[in-house]
Parts: sequence; C-alpha cells; structure tokens
Amino acid sequence: MEIQPNPYVPQAAGGLVPSPSYAPAVVRDAYWWVAPALCTPLALLMAYVDILSSGIPLDHGLTLGYLVPLAMVAASWLPEHTMRRRPTRITLGLLACCLAFFYSKLLMLVAIVVFLVMLLTGNVSV
Repeated sequence: MEIQPNPYVPQAAGGLVPSPSYAPAVVRDAYWWVAPALCTPLALLMAYVDILSSGIPLDHGLTLGYLVPLAMVAASWLPEHTMRRRPTRITLGLLACCLAFFYSKLLMLVAIVVFLVMLLTGNVSV
C-alpha cells in the first residue's frame, strides 16, 4: 500500500515555499523568583533608611513618592518566567532599590534646580 499525500495541506500562494521559523525555543527559568525576592525587602529597607536619614515626617505627603519604587518591585514579579525576561526582573528590582534610597536626595535636587531657574528668570528675589 502506498502513502498518499495529504490533500488538505494548505498550499503556498504563487509557488512560494513557506520559510521555517527560526525563533529560539522558550527556556523556562527555574530561579525566576530570586531577584524579586531579594529586591523586595531590600527596597523596603532602603526606603526606611532614606526616611530616617532625610527627616521627612511619615505623615507628610512627600512620603507617597516611596510608592513608586515599591510599585517597580511589584512589577518585577510580573514578567514571564523565562530566561529572556531575567534581565528585566533584575533591572526593575535594582532600579527600585536605588530610587528608594535616593528619593529624598532627588527631591532636594529638583527643588534646588527649580529655585535656581526661578532666581535666574527673575521670578523670585533674594
């Protein structure tokens, strides 16, 4: 008995041969949780140290800015658990830790720049 070709295989239009896909195989990351698990308490610790060193009162509205790094740490848990997304998780976690530690310093830098611009443009006098 002879094997017959499948008559239901879709034919390529115009005699073109479909090219094979060269996409790399998805490699699951068994240790996807390590970077977010380390960065979560580290970001909380960095925010706590920054609050203690800057003297910002906890009931002040500026402390809501610490939610941004914590949201970045939460976002580091979300990417798919593949080796391709490992740098994304690590980068988000480390940037969140740095932002949590330097938040009050960035606020002061922005305030100084705004004051200097206002001083140089004549909107404030000393």
